[in-house]
Amino acid sequence: MLTLKAAGLLDVDAGEIVRPGIVRIEGDRIAGVGGDTEGELIDLGEQILLPGLMDMEVNLLMGGRGEKPGLSQVQDDPPTRVLRAVGNARRTLRAGFTTVRNLGLFVKTGGYLLDVALGKAIDAGWIEGPRVIPAGHAITPTGGHLDPTMFAAFAPHALDLTVEEGIANGVDEIRKAVRYQIKHGAQLIKVCCSGGVMSLTGPPGAQHYSDEELCAIVDEAHRRGLRVAAHTHGADAPAIPHGRNADELVTLVEWGLPPLAVLRAATVTAAELIDATDRGRLAQGQLADVIAVPGNPLEDITVTRNVSLVMKGGKVYVDKSANPN
Repeated sequence: MLTLKAAGLLDVDAGEIVRPGIVRIEGDRIAGVGGDTEGELIDLGEQILLPGLMDMEVNLLMGGRGEKPGLSQVQDDPPTRVLRAVGNARRTLRAGFTTVRNLGLFVKTGGYLLDVALGKAIDAGWIEGPRVIPAGHAITPTGGHLDPTMFAAFAPHALDLTVEEGIANGVDEIRKAVRYQIKHGAQLIKVCCSGGVMSLTGPPGAQHYSDEELCAIVDEAHRRGLRVAAHTHGADAPAIPHGRNADELVTLVEWGLPPLAVLRAATVTAAELIDATDRGRLAQGQLADVIAVPGNPLEDITVTRNVSLVMKGGKVYVDKSANPN
């Protein structure tokens, strides 16, 4: 038995800080909240405990240290991308995000689903990282926003991608592309429904698939019990560097959302989105995904940028309680 003791903990359902914050851990689960401490104690002083945060749109296989944006599409082979993703995954976890959706590869991989492999490696304990809900390859039409050859305006037949890699046109190709992702481990499907602010081929809000094609994507996914995540641009949207996921929470508050709504979005609402009933709350029986921050996030959301403790599945990955600096 391990007990986390802090000044308080966030009850995301009640929308309040419960004081003091006592969470007892047994194995990979929360054994109890409140009451007496038991077993080994981690005393976090004036910190506040939160459920592990969740980011529902990341791409751990892109970005991060060592990437050359103008050349990576032609220089990075699949092993290189996976190795870079190891660092991205570690930074994301250490920032307090214990579950993520990896929303769609749009790179040349030879048909391998790199995010599925990354998630398996994390689950096996080979590397550190958040729980990964992988989408495999994003489904997009030729020249669509997530067709990587569009971004660099490549010449015809340079870095051609296959249906298995998500480039699909027409109902038949789309169904094959979706079925391929599901066959090889995708837990949701990502589709490009519109252009984007970085597109070279039309306005950001332009619809890229016909209604018939979109219905085929959703039909294939839903019949297999999977959800569909859609890329759709209206206004501009932020791109957050790996390990700085909390910047998005701060931005949402700056744009007018109450801190509690933002925290619920990153916990219980995200859990609902991935049909997970075992995370998102500090409650008995939930996965022991717990973080600590140096203040009340209902009053100052920026404290989520500075986590002092990260626990995933009962294992501590970050603990600054002995040296808060």
